[in-house]
Amino acid sequence: MEQKRSKKKLSSALPRPAARSRTSSAYSLRAERTRAKLIDAAVEEFSSEGFHETKISDIVSRAGLTQPTFYLYFKNKEALYDHLVDKVHDDLLEVIDRARLPAQLPGLAVRTNARNSIRAFLQYFVDHPKLARIGYFAPEAGARIRGKIAEVVARNIAFEQQHGYFRDDIDPVFAAHCYAGMVDQLIKNYIITASMDADALADAAAEVLLGGILPAADGPGRPQ
Repeated sequence: MEQKRSKKKLSSALPRPAARSRTSSAYSLRAERTRAKLIDAAVEEFSSEGFHETKISDIVSRAGLTQPTFYLYFKNKEALYDHLVDKVHDDLLEVIDRARLPAQLPGLAVRTNARNSIRAFLQYFVDHPKLARIGYFAPEAGARIRGKIAEVVARNIAFEQQHGYFRDDIDPVFAAHCYAGMVDQLIKNYIITASMDADALADAAAEVLLGGILPAADGPGRPQ
């Protein structure tokens, strides 16, 4: 009888499944918030000071955390920086990938959709200027992502040529590098300086780019 009572007391002392679930959820939420604090602080530090000048002590100080806490989430400074670079690259490649024009668009929709795709890419830099400094404008990371962007744009253009949206006598790789170079300069000279907004830039860029690659009926700039 005494053994049964002991088992009952022991079982009542253990947390119930629902309580354990709530505790686990609360811990996960705290962990996510802590990690987010480190990432936000790192964005501020890396974007203003650069990778080499930023110290882990700077990041944790800005985040209001400790260095031991930092190492619970990231192996070292390089791992956190690489995480931010990868995020920028993934974001930009997703924007470019979504920019591919779908099949069977009516004629006027081609120009509109292409213009909106350019705007979406430019808008990323308006919305995330600090991340862009880390993952796009830093020399090594920037060179890597610009090459990847050109690859995806070339694939998009080749697909769009197959559907008759663009002239098929233009090399898609050449056109992609023209696109990537032009957009890169627009970002550096207009978006970063806030001298033109993304809408106005997208309109101007679409006129220049599409005038050369749309079929003759739609591209007034194409030589006859």
